[in-house]
Amino acid sequence: MARVHASAWATPKARNEIARRMFLHRFPEAGVRGMSIKQTYAELGRQFGVTWKARTIGR
Repeated sequence: MARVHASAWATPKARNEIARRMFLHRFPEAGVRGMSIKQTYAELGRQFGVTWKARTIGR
């Protein structure tokens, strides 16, 4: 079992595929993670009185 894990970790393509499958297993619906982050930002904005419209990163 350890050899299987080590070979999967050592190969970038296999590692990415495993990460994708794990993410899809945790978040089966597309876009679920993004929506939960948006809801968290909106809720915290209301709680602390900060207006929030969108996140801009490097734009």
